[in-house]
Amino acid sequence: MSTYKGFAHYYDRLMEDVDYDMWVDYLEKIFDTNDTPITTVLEIACGTGNVSNRLAKRGYTVYAADRSEDMLALAQDKALEMGARVRYLHQDMRDIRLDAPVDCIICVCDGMNYILDDDDMEKVCKGVYNNLNAGGLFAFDMNSHYKISEIIGSNTFGHSGEEISYVWENYYDSGTRICEYYLTFFEKVDANLYRKFEETHRQKAYLTGEMEKLLKKNKLKIIGVYGAFTFESPGEGCERVQYVVKRDSI
Repeated sequence: MSTYKGFAHYYDRLMEDVDYDMWVDYLEKIFDTNDTPITTVLEIACGTGNVSNRLAKRGYTVYAADRSEDMLALAQDKALEMGARVRYLHQDMRDIRLDAPVDCIICVCDGMNYILDDDDMEKVCKGVYNNLNAGGLFAFDMNSHYKISEIIGSNTFGHSGEEISYVWENYYDSGTRICEYYLTFFEKVDANLYRKFEETHRQKAYLTGEMEKLLKKNKLKIIGVYGAFTFESPGEGCERVQYVVKRDSI
């Protein structure tokens, strides 16, 4: 799992095309499908707080956890700027501990793909169950098997910007379904000087049947699997899959 140490400061610039307001609109539509109102939310792998801060501004009581202190520092700074009240927690998504359970737990931007084996995924599921109210929701999205194996695959991508550029090399193992991302960044220091730093990330491509089995084992039931930002079944070319899961009432 990545800690985003090297480029936490640039994360939002690299994700600047993401419409977080639309993402939160979609999450609220998911919340509205639940039998009981959603008022308290925990975001795991919260990153720089783009979703948590917006949910807080919309009136939810929000907790947000991430294992990267650099990401959390940026999230807290943005919360202050926005006037958003969020309790940020330095916690790994495999070991979540709240003082009291919440109505909904979310994980966005494919954070769940960073869980690379069944044992760790079970730790996440157990943590979700233990920190979720009976009848509460767990909503998360994942990069699809198609996206990780075919779109990202073993391909190389690049980006050139005013202050930061990068080369993104990928190596996909069809046996483990794990894709290793090797990112080399070049940060502009002045007109003729760039600083180089590197990041290595790993994500696993999960199949829906696998996820259903792991969730069910921990008393979590899938109630919907959708193409991201819709309520329709994901098609063959779907790149992001949205899971809506419910904790057993007993």
